[in-house]
Amino acid sequence: MDAKITKQRLSRLLSYDWIKIIGIAVAIIILWSLIFTMTATRITPAQQFTVFNHYGNVALDYTSFYNSYDTAISRDVFSYEVLETDVIDLATAGDDYYMLCDTRFSTGQGDLMFIPNIDDADTAQTSTVDGEEITTYTHSYLESFYARYIGYVMSWDKFIDGAKAYVSSFYGEDYANGKLNEAKAEREFLARIDKNNDKRFKRKAQIEEGVKAEFERLEKYRDALVQFEAYLADGTVRLENVVLLDADGKPMLDNKGNILQQGNYALNISPDGKNTKLTDTVYYSLELEDGTRQACADNMCAMVFSLPDMDDDYLYETLLYLNTVIESSLPTQSA
Repeated sequence: MDAKITKQRLSRLLSYDWIKIIGIAVAIIILWSLIFTMTATRITPAQQFTVFNHYGNVALDYTSFYNSYDTAISRDVFSYEVLETDVIDLATAGDDYYMLCDTRFSTGQGDLMFIPNIDDADTAQTSTVDGEEITTYTHSYLESFYARYIGYVMSWDKFIDGAKAYVSSFYGEDYANGKLNEAKAEREFLARIDKNNDKRFKRKAQIEEGVKAEFERLEKYRDALVQFEAYLADGTVRLENVVLLDADGKPMLDNKGNILQQGNYALNISPDGKNTKLTDTVYYSLELEDGTRQACADNMCAMVFSLPDMDDDYLYETLLYLNTVIESSLPTQSA
């Protein structure tokens, strides 16, 4: 049998079977793509740190927020567990900001939101009093967001208590001066990477480096908590009580007439404009009496979230980042 490949035979093959050849090539590409997708290590919610900018703020830009965010990343502010960072700027989302939040929250994406404690422009009501037009607001941005996403917003009391309990479990009750229980830290680290089948730590050398990184992570959490408590104590930041309101702006009550839901669901990171340099990171636009506008961060707040599939062991990456924002916002001390 003459099986010699000639130009004529090759030409005939390509003429009659070119569709089959292309189809087979496409099938092979799709198959390999599926194999890589199914076998690749997926980023978990704990490994992705996401900051939201509320739509009541000015859109973020590279000369303010992104510069400080990139600086935090380059300075290794986060622990080894954070592999990706992301920013969701609702100020650029148009009318799709609620859809963006719904989608991200449902997939466990979201750690921190910057949101101004000012009147919600969408709840403005106009009335005439003695011939003068008066505008009032039924909700602040904090109250509107809380009412819509009450199932996702975590109280700062719960967050702080959780951080204290977690850090204390490794450093003791006097965690500020305590020594890390390295044996416990290593034991829990090994159990966690085994449970999660973490492919970063397979060989002995990788595991040894991972244990060192785990010790550093816990030390970072402890130091961040101590610093954060100092900020709270001296008034650098302040917890803000948020009440669940109905559509008319009245507190929702239970059948006994008590407020149905309220708590410290926001942290004011510039109480009454105290931290003047926060506008270098995040701000909203304030209209002055002469009609001009200026950047303002007075009473800018931070909200934290409790989302599905989030590993509680890594919730406190938020403190690592937030402390850097607070530190950079402090007014310059005069000599």
